[in-house]
Amino acid sequence: MSAGPKKLKMVEAFDKASGLRTGEKQSGYEKVDDMRVVERYFHPVLWSPFESGLTTQAVVATLYDFKSFTAHITTMTIDKSYNLQGAPSHAIVSFRDFDNKQAIRDAHQALTQLGGEPPALEQFSLDDVSTKVSLAAPKTAQFGKKP
Repeated sequence: MSAGPKKLKMVEAFDKASGLRTGEKQSGYEKVDDMRVVERYFHPVLWSPFESGLTTQAVVATLYDFKSFTAHITTMTIDKSYNLQGAPSHAIVSFRDFDNKQAIRDAHQALTQLGGEPPALEQFSLDDVSTKVSLAAPKTAQFGKKP
């Protein structure tokens, strides 16, 4: 028996969060257009024993593009004042090569719930998606390095 679609967190607009832009207010899915949705989440990297709380966290933003069947992954490291630490890391991955197929299904569900019009998942196999663009090899995230 199916429980129905998974409940996903939607964010109306990341940049319109009132007050301090905390990870909780900025995490979730946001529609870019009818064929693209971005998911942003924060996770802790470093806690300081001398300060009360988190001092460094990573922000991962993944743009799921259902037109080119690619995921554009950007990873950034920020300090407790939300200042960027080092250069962001970028990678473009074909849906075919994307390890987490459930993430693609969740992004498709989110885009549909947000009013987007991606092709139906049944129209393409996640294991057999061909891309129409050349892809750069994924880069390893470089945390804490200055450009």
